[in-house]
Parts: sequence; structure tokens; C-alpha cells
Amino acid sequence: MSKEKSLVEKKLRGSGGYAIAEVSDDEQKMANLGGPELFLAGIGKLSNDRFKKYYCNKCEKEYQGAPNVEFENPNEDLGENIILIEKGEYKCKTCNYVIAQYRKFNESKNVEEVKQQESDNSKKVFAKDQTRQVEETNSNLRIRETEEEEEDNSKKEQENINDINSSKEFKFESSTNLSLNADSSYVQIEKIVGMLTYDQNAHLLGKVNEIGLRMKSDGKVEFCFKVKDSADSISEIAWNNISKIGDIIILSNKNASSNEKNDFTSSDVNSISNDQADHSKSESKVCPNCNFKNELGSIFCEECGKKLE
Repeated sequence: MSKEKSLVEKKLRGSGGYAIAEVSDDEQKMANLGGPELFLAGIGKLSNDRFKKYYCNKCEKEYQGAPNVEFENPNEDLGENIILIEKGEYKCKTCNYVIAQYRKFNESKNVEEVKQQESDNSKKVFAKDQTRQVEETNSNLRIRETEEEEEDNSKKEQENINDINSSKEFKFESSTNLSLNADSSYVQIEKIVGMLTYDQNAHLLGKVNEIGLRMKSDGKVEFCFKVKDSADSISEIAWNNISKIGDIIILSNKNASSNEKNDFTSSDVNSISNDQADHSKSESKVCPNCNFKNELGSIFCEECGKKLE
């Protein structure tokens, strides 16, 4: 088997990232620090053509090719016949961040110590990443809980607003019903419009022009109607000021209590009704041909068809 075929692409970790490179079986054994991961620190320096790509933790980005490698040969005597032959660093080409470090000694036992140190550093990096992920997860959970709490508060506020609106509607309807039921007798509104209205002293005030609702200062609603007199002046009268409704409307004394007797007598009512009938007759248009009483605005007689003057 050729040397090229014996090389296999492997992921080699470092304290500041990782690299994908071709390594031999022996190099894989050197890179194994006692776990499932392989580390650059155990192998040492590799040629650039062995690297396929690398990842920088600082940039949080993957790059094609090999990282920069900086090394020196100090040949430093560390004592007990241990000499530091070579030390180097793999660095990111973009930010110069250290991806991995390695050391070479003249004693194999010190290589094992370096491997152990690199393994410890890698474990610290993994623990830090795991802690960061846990913190991010907890932060997302807190954000979600806050959003749910705000949504619940918004729903409660909307429910309170709906309750207040319902209460206002109930108050409005109740007030309206009280006003409508002030008089126990039933009268159709369309019949009231156009009725002659008299005060408690039998004085003609005018005709009912329109009927509507009025909001009082206490928030209640009452019916009222407007009366137009002969001079086209309009006065507004509250519904509870009505004493009687028949062919005409008779108002009560505003200053009198509900138990006081109204100044009108039955003869007064009959007299006013007759006056109303006479008033209606005086407004009719008599046909000179057949003496039929037509409405005031008629052009032709409704009885004989003759043109009216």
C-alpha cells in the first residue's frame, strides 16, 4: 500500500478550533489523548498540503486550506535531561487567533504530559461552549415566558374593557327602558309626530316636529320631543313631562309633583279636541262644485275631479 493511500482525512481539534487534515495511522495514535477526539497537539507540525480546511472559534467561520504555523526550536533544557526541542502554534490566517499549540521534547513521557495538558484545555473549551448553550437556552425560555405573560395580561385587559363596555350598554338600555316605561299606556311614535301639544293651562304650544333620545348629565337616557309653534320656533320637552296622550298631547306642570292633580278637566280636553277638529276643517279646501272638503294642498277635487281654485 502506498503512502498516499495510508493517509486518511481526520478532524483534529485544538483549543481555538479544529482542522481537517490527512494523517497516518501512527499520527492518529499520537493524536489520541485518551478519548474519541483527535488533537493537533499530539501530532505536532504538519505540512500545508496535508490540510483540507480549518475552523476558527473566534471568527466562527470555516476556511479552506491550511492555517498559518509559527514555530521555533529553542532546545531549552528543562532539567532532568528533558529538552524542549520545538514549540509551535497553528493560527487563523484571518484574525491570527491560536487554533492549536504543540510541543516536542526529547523524552516521550513529557510528550504525554503535553497531551494531557492539551486534553484538559480542550475539555475546558467544550465545557465553556456547553455552558454558553445552556445560558442561551435559559435566556430563550425567559423571553418566551415574558412574551406569554404579556399576552395573558393583554387578554385580561381586553376582557376588562369588554366588561366595562357591557356594563355601559346595560346602563344605557336600562335607562332607556325606564324612560320608555314612564307612562304605562302604549302609544306609537309615528302617531305622536304632528299632534298638537298644549300646556297645563290649555295654551297651544305647537305641533310635535320630531322625537329623539337625550343623554342626561347622570348618564341616563330619556325620550324627548320637539314642538314647533306657528312662528317656527322649536322647544324641547322631556317625555316625563307628558300628562296625557290622546288626540292631543297635554303636558303636566313641571313644578307639580306626580301626585298633584292636573289642571285639565275632561271638558277642557273635549274643548281642545273640538278646536283641533275645527282647526283641521279650516285648513281644508272646499270644492265650489260639490262642496267636498279636500286637503289644503289639493289641486283637483277628490270627489268630482273639478279643478280647485
